[in-house]
Amino acid sequence: MISNDGNHGYFSYYDVWMHHIEDKAPIVFVCIASGETDYNANGLFQGQSDIPLNSLGEKQAEAAGVYLKNIKFDRIYSSDLIRCIQTADAVVKRNSCSPPGIIKDARLREKSFGIFEGKPFHEYHNWTDANGGRNSTIPEGETEEEGFPGDVVFTNCCNRYVNRLNSLQVIFRMESFLDHLCQDMTENFVKTSSFTTVTSDDITTQDEATTREARTDDEPLTFNEIGYPPEMELPHVLLSSHGMFLRILLQVLRKRYICQIPKGMHIYRRCPNTGLSGFIFKLTDGKPSHVDYKFVFCDHHLGDD
Repeated sequence: MISNDGNHGYFSYYDVWMHHIEDKAPIVFVCIASGETDYNANGLFQGQSDIPLNSLGEKQAEAAGVYLKNIKFDRIYSSDLIRCIQTADAVVKRNSCSPPGIIKDARLREKSFGIFEGKPFHEYHNWTDANGGRNSTIPEGETEEEGFPGDVVFTNCCNRYVNRLNSLQVIFRMESFLDHLCQDMTENFVKTSSFTTVTSDDITTQDEATTREARTDDEPLTFNEIGYPPEMELPHVLLSSHGMFLRILLQVLRKRYICQIPKGMHIYRRCPNTGLSGFIFKLTDGKPSHVDYKFVFCDHHLGDD
């Protein structure tokens, strides 16, 4: 059953907030995966095929919109594929804070599965078994695993793997988008943000926060339990993208900034339809200097299926 309770807001997912941010500009990012399509329902690879939401996907997007209705977004970006645009539009239509228009960006597209788009999953798995495993380059598609192996951080990946362009396509367009977004937010929002009035005394410290019991995805926090003062007006960005793309994004950010994942949350698991993820970018001189995860692939807004 999809929940229609709009009283929670996404802040119920927030966990530990870092301290000592006087010299950094925090920006709140909320990522939402697209709602369900017929390709999802029938177990077909979707990739960059432009498939609209089905009736359940529309309801999922509406539920997410109700859940996020009281969040003031300063920017709303979406993949240019129709399922993400429809998902973002459902959030916009239900938002009570005069949301901005949706900015479509092809760099937020799903990973391409090449010749396997529109094909059942088992055909892809049979092919990978016969061609060297999941790191094998899909004909006419993109791969991402070789772009950030476990023995190097992302800042060194491009130098080491620059000749494997097909393996890095997803990360390259992701990096290009993030550079653009950080510049946009710095020029238009960060300079006028109220974050500069906050001191570390206003923020719950890591040590204080970790003394609480570990929680799981099924035990969300409320925003006022811990974190920035509620009156702080931080810039907020909504990214409407795709499940695999968002998994890659969260994994890349973790490699690049060596950040911790909240207890009970997993960035390597499957992202559900309209799954919500949130993190804080802290910018120094317009560049990300730290990423702090808050919640990952949460779908409490859908209730019990």
